[in-house]
Amino acid sequence: MKKYFFDSAFLKALCLCAFVPLCLLLISCQMKDPTFYTKAGDDYINKSLYDKAIQAYSKALEIDPNNTDAHYGLGRAYYNLSNFKQSIASFRKVLSIKKQYPEAHYMIAFVHDRLNEYDRAIPEYEAAIKQKENFTEAYLNLGAIYEKQEKYEEALKIYEKAKSKISDSKELFQALGNVYTKLGDEDKAKEYYELAKGKKK
Repeated sequence: MKKYFFDSAFLKALCLCAFVPLCLLLISCQMKDPTFYTKAGDDYINKSLYDKAIQAYSKALEIDPNNTDAHYGLGRAYYNLSNFKQSIASFRKVLSIKKQYPEAHYMIAFVHDRLNEYDRAIPEYEAAIKQKENFTEAYLNLGAIYEKQEKYEEALKIYEKAKSKISDSKELFQALGNVYTKLGDEDKAKEYYELAKGKKK
């Protein structure tokens, strides 16, 4: 039987010829997957590169216009660029596609809260809590709005409701201590301040 011998350079070239098309195929598949771009957008958000994040999320939406994660990511990017109108529009788009998305309700509320538009923020925080009963940040922010409005009894109701769903939040115990102080109940305030001290977070 005749044997064939190939030098190493030829073998490397042969392997390269097979490897490169495979890589190109994999890259092509990735570029058609919206998840590839949403993850890229998330990475840009984490690096505070918001304009690049918008580009990545927009690419994802070119592939899948109903991709809720991409719309949500856009909302976050626009918020960080202080484009609040576009931010809210993006979060609204999420909810038009997927009604059960508590984080979108929360972010709409958060934007209105920052703009001191409390009447608009309150129902959105409430919606977030309805969809996610242990949403600590939503309870705390909603209670804080009532405290700003000097509606301390309403704030207390929110914090007590939160306590029935969340049992180990330092921030919640601190908030309860603060509102009891404002209501003039020093004993209760002290009780919750002590509980807050015993929690790491």
